[in-house]
Amino acid sequence: FPLICFWESSHFIILEKISKNKFYILDPAKGRQRMSISEFERHYSNIILTFKKLDSFMSRKDNKKSPVLKYFFKYRNKLGILFFVTALLYVIQSLVPIANRYIIDTNFKDDSYSSRMLFTILF
Repeated sequence: FPLICFWESSHFIILEKISKNKFYILDPAKGRQRMSISEFERHYSNIILTFKKLDSFMSRKDNKKSPVLKYFFKYRNKLGILFFVTALLYVIQSLVPIANRYIIDTNFKDDSYSSRMLFTILF
């Protein structure tokens, strides 16, 4: 196991396992299913593809890391600094409206024209 079976004379499914008279299949049209022997025989189209490992087959481990992770680990110090500076700038940016509200609330209580003009020129 697994086996590839031709199904309903239209497409292939994967027969994952057989246990206690139940067939477990992976059908691209319907997803994972469990069915009885009679139901399997009704849909099965008498063609099975199997795999056989040759003696010349050599297994190897794929040690390749994702290029994104490779880049991340290569520049992790610089990315950490970039993250810190970005977070700091977001904090400063969120403080500007609070500071403006404080300046406006404290300096424009008397509603004087000169203080509004000074604020407009400065900002």
